Amino acid sequence: TEIYTLSLHDALPIWDVGSESTAGRDDRTYLRAAARWLESNDRSLPFALIYLFDDDGQTAKLTVSAGMPAAHPAAPAAIRTSDPAAVWPVAEVLDGRTVTVEHLEERFPRLPSGAWEEPPHTAVVLPLRQPVQPARPYGFLVVGANRYRPLDESYTAFLGLLAAQLASGVASARAYDAERRRAEELATLDRAKTAFFTNVSHELRTPL
Repeated sequence: TEIYTLSLHDALPIWDVGSESTAGRDDRTYLRAAARWLESNDRSLPFALIYLFDDDGQTAKLTVSAGMPAAHPAAPAAIRTSDPAAVWPVAEVLDGRTVTVEHLEERFPRLPSGAWEEPPHTAVVLPLRQPVQPARPYGFLVVGANRYRPLDESYTAFLGLLAAQLASGVASARAYDAERRRAEELATLDRAKTAFFTNVSHELRTPL
């Protein structure tokens, strides 16, 4: 059996994900761009899924996937956090916990194998933690683990860093989008004020 060693090559996409510009992008556009880097690292990440929670935290919606066929049972479009039979442990992740899911071959048929001949038998589900409210993650990342490498401290650290970079990108994209909307609202208010004072000035110059 081939044993695969995590190398610097595996860490490179993490820096690429972190360097993805969020300017002019919302969080979903940023994550779609990041998914391309996840797909390029299919030796360490045979597949990857990114879900984002809705505003009330009741539903996680699939935002992007890498290496996963469309409509695969492992990648439902939405997962209810209250569903005890949920495909992935969303309730635990909503609490900020990282969860390892084993025996994937018993749960899902024909999982993608990435660069390998055999599919992974373990997945790791990691929260995308908010910088201000770590206990309320934006969503979560699901990655299939390379079956030819032990899921040891360095591998889990690699995955944790990847999740942190993705969460940071989401935070930056949302902050940019919020600032853009605030600027648009201020511009609208400024135009309304200008129109108001123009009308008042006109009325003062031309009284009935």
